[in-house]
Amino acid sequence: MQIDGTDFVFATGDGKPVQPCVLSRTFDVLQKKVKIPPCIRLHDLRHTHATLLFNDDQNSKLICHLLGHRDVGITLSVYAHLARDAQDKASSIDGLIFGNPTDCRLDAEDGSNQSSGTRL
Repeated sequence: MQIDGTDFVFATGDGKPVQPCVLSRTFDVLQKKVKIPPCIRLHDLRHTHATLLFNDDQNSKLICHLLGHRDVGITLSVYAHLARDAQDKASSIDGLIFGNPTDCRLDAEDGSNQSSGTRL
């Protein structure tokens, strides 16, 4: 993927990559300025980006490409828990539609299962 004619997400004005130490220092300064908790690292933003894409049901190959992974298998292995969450979400919807309370994982405030098992 190219941004402004380069293959780098963070590039200098002449298209060269920003040195990692410069990027880290810049992030540290901005992190303090906008009061991002110090436990959040720059790399965590990459994972947040990927998580938001998965949660938005974006194509796995697109996410792979955006993250710069060599193949989609790497992306799926790193973010497999998100794929399982999506599968659980689909099962919950099936449970609501088809009335199978064992597949419905939507919980009430008290933690009880809300599926009535009623078929539509």
